[in-house]
Amino acid sequence: MRFADKVVVVTGAARGQGRESARAFAAEGASLAVTDMLGDDLRETVRLIESAGGQAVSVAGDLTNPSTIDSLVEAATARFGGIDVLHNNAGVLIGGTLEETDVAEFERAFRINVVTHSQELKHYVQSPETLSCRVEGVSTGTSWPDPRTVEHSHPWIESGLLSTPRCKPHSKRRPSRKALR
Repeated sequence: MRFADKVVVVTGAARGQGRESARAFAAEGASLAVTDMLGDDLRETVRLIESAGGQAVSVAGDLTNPSTIDSLVEAATARFGGIDVLHNNAGVLIGGTLEETDVAEFERAFRINVVTHSQELKHYVQSPETLSCRVEGVSTGTSWPDPRTVEHSHPWIESGLLSTPRCKPHSKRRPSRKALR
């Protein structure tokens, strides 16, 4: 079990790839802290994890609201003692052409897909009592890592773009130029 004794945060965990990511991490031994705006579906994700023998805590809320992140960190810390892995799955897609896309819709997508994830990571990294500094996988809603194959930090962490004095990159390997594009 590759994630035994690890606590994994999965955002956007109510449905689809977020739910399946949470279930896959749980199947690999992780304890889960999950969040999503869809409270009923999120409770179903927790039920599925627990019925398979896993452990999970959930916080329903909007990740663009900092109190949702605060509540998730508090719940994960209270129940499991901290956070080891962050899987940023929450995201929105914009349909249509550039001409059809409303500026407010684009700004909302950018806020959720980019700003919220960077603020969430910043929050965890700045909380030494919460984050173990063993960030093993960071993704966005635009990618789909298989938790069975996550062995290295995100290239931004490996390259030092998202490092702090306390948390050194997990991987010893050097990221390729292609990974940094």
